[in-house]
Amino acid sequence: MPPRRTPVAPRRRSSISPATTPGLRWVHFSQFSVCLTLLMLPLMVGGWTADSWETHKLLLLLLGVSFAWLGFLLAKLQGYPLPWTWHLLDWPVLGLVAVAIIGLIVSVQPWHGIVGLNGTLAGTVPATIGMVSLYFLVSRLFRSQHEHTIVWSSLLGGAGISLLLQLFQFSGVSLLPAPFHVSRLFSTLANSPVQDGIIAAAVVTAAMLLWTMAKERWLQLALAALVTLGWLVLLFFGQAVSWSVFALGMIVVVWYQAVRERHPRTGVMAVAILLAAAGMVAQLTHVNRWADLPTPTEVNISQTATWQTTWNTLKVRPVLGSGPETWYQDFIEHRPVSFNQDTYWSSRFIRAGNAWAQQLATTGLAGAGMWIAVMFFAWWMLRPSQQHGSTFSSTMAQFLILATALTGLFATWSFVLLAMLWVGLGLARSTVQPATEAKTVNRGPLPTLAFTILVMVLVGFWYSAIRVYASQIVLQRAQNDITATKSLASVEATLQTALRLDSRNIDAGVLLANAYAVEAQLADTAGETTKVQSLISQSLNAMDRVIRADRNNPAVYEASNNLVNNLASYVSDAVTIANNNFKTLQRLEPASPIHDVGYGQTLMLLRSQVLAQAAEGSAATAATYYQQAQAAYRTALNKKADYLQAQYALAQAHIAAGDYDQALVQLDDLLRKSPQVALFWSSVGVTRAKQQKLDEAKTFFEHALTLDNQDATIYSDYATAYSEADQKDVAKEILNRGLEAIPENVTLKAQLAELTA
Repeated sequence: MPPRRTPVAPRRRSSISPATTPGLRWVHFSQFSVCLTLLMLPLMVGGWTADSWETHKLLLLLLGVSFAWLGFLLAKLQGYPLPWTWHLLDWPVLGLVAVAIIGLIVSVQPWHGIVGLNGTLAGTVPATIGMVSLYFLVSRLFRSQHEHTIVWSSLLGGAGISLLLQLFQFSGVSLLPAPFHVSRLFSTLANSPVQDGIIAAAVVTAAMLLWTMAKERWLQLALAALVTLGWLVLLFFGQAVSWSVFALGMIVVVWYQAVRERHPRTGVMAVAILLAAAGMVAQLTHVNRWADLPTPTEVNISQTATWQTTWNTLKVRPVLGSGPETWYQDFIEHRPVSFNQDTYWSSRFIRAGNAWAQQLATTGLAGAGMWIAVMFFAWWMLRPSQQHGSTFSSTMAQFLILATALTGLFATWSFVLLAMLWVGLGLARSTVQPATEAKTVNRGPLPTLAFTILVMVLVGFWYSAIRVYASQIVLQRAQNDITATKSLASVEATLQTALRLDSRNIDAGVLLANAYAVEAQLADTAGETTKVQSLISQSLNAMDRVIRADRNNPAVYEASNNLVNNLASYVSDAVTIANNNFKTLQRLEPASPIHDVGYGQTLMLLRSQVLAQAAEGSAATAATYYQQAQAAYRTALNKKADYLQAQYALAQAHIAAGDYDQALVQLDDLLRKSPQVALFWSSVGVTRAKQQKLDEAKTFFEHALTLDNQDATIYSDYATAYSEADQKDVAKEILNRGLEAIPENVTLKAQLAELTA
């Protein structure tokens, strides 16, 4: 008889199988949304200026986290267990959101807290909510070490592809068509070499740490390639701050191997040390000269101005600051006097990147306190993991916190770098609460009602932001249409659409006003008198709407003055409009002499138009304009004695009025101060020719051409001097010389054709 078998009890199946857990598909949907967002975030660019590329990243982030939250809430409604326990770190994170929202409500420029301005959009309320959403979603949806690896693979994968595209761009072999390869800087990660380099350093550090944990051969090779790629990109960037962050990252790798690994590999430690040393040597020896990248200048001036602006802002609004993303307005109002006296102050503003100072000014002491609390509690939270052996997630979170804090002292945060920070914090937070077994939870009607209300709130919140960003996209389309010389009607219709989406779109309003002005001038040429007046009225009304939308922005008043200058012959009260604009500009920027010069130039333009009309009393009116222009220029010189633009404008006014002796006094002083400026020599030539001293004029014109033979104005003035002296043959020779130097110049061609006829 066969032996009796011992009966085996049937295997008991869990009442809840992971494959059949209700809501699991929605959890996977949320995880996929987060990972896809992290993969695409570094790659997301658009055909806009560098400053606007991060706007596309913000839109992608908002879309990704919105889908992730939708899946999260649907999974909760279907009973999937996603425990929501609170940790001490969560409270300062929520406090940061609260400060941003309250700061938006009481901001000096509330709308800018939604739309954002130049550079990083980290200070806007949508960006703050999007970044904090990454923190909460990652900490709740990704619990196991395997899921952590998926998150880092997504983030580093997108950054790695971006670095590859960047390297191709440096080599002159762009993989994508225009406008993405502008100025040899394919800015997929951020909008400056400093920020790109810092991200590259963080990516290399993360790849090195992953390499120490990787078991598969193919994964080790891929990570080694990523480290090499990032190092080469850093070499091309050649930024000292980037190499410093890179060295910090290699220190983390060495520390992790020496302290946290049971069997540290000396090879990994040696590679980390050699990479950092080679990078520092490359930085000190400037071996990256072939990269041909723009180098930042006036860094010390910019950093000093940043802190000075921050201090002046805090004295006015110390608690909540000026409001999220109002640094542009702060800089306009509180920038140093030396910046006001410089026509290139906006370039200095772009370089005045200091994340901590800007956050302190825009969010005040409350926002700064929340940031410090987030950093402190994050470190405090990671201490237990240090005692029991640090995990990769906690190690990277420590590195990103330190790297981001140090970065904030030298450069403005980029969108991708901030995303890395919040993802790292979220992964570290998820280690505090380990994964739990799935159990079905019955839900009543209350969660459904709460979910419906929350969806309505989200829709209402994002609706305004989406309209604003859509308006920017439509505006870019209009700008492309202008470049492509499409019809004015088409451009105007596109701009009107942009303004319907966002009535505060200043750029769209200014462009629309100027489009109406151009159409009015064309109608005047065609003899359509009735249409001209209607278009002029539309143009002025459009500019008035722009001013009402942003009354404290000097740029809108400057745009209004430019419009008035173009329409001066059609607008009877042009002087009054210009007067009011310049008074406002002087109030907004009292130390700036630029506006006084602009006012004088407007008056001189009006003077020439009055004289061209040859109406009764025009001579007296022209004389009044001339006197007022002189007063404006002298006011500018009183503010800044060595302001060459004001002195040159005053000389030109004297020439136009026939006061040649006074013009020569100003021009002689200009030649003494700046003998290398060709235009000054040419102006003396014009003055001498007006005094019937053609031989002396020739000497000055020729010297001007020696200094700059590519300036068509010099050739034109030189030829005009001989043409007015009835020596047209000589004038033709001069114009032919100009066309040999500048073959395609339209002005010289037209002048030569007029003389020939």
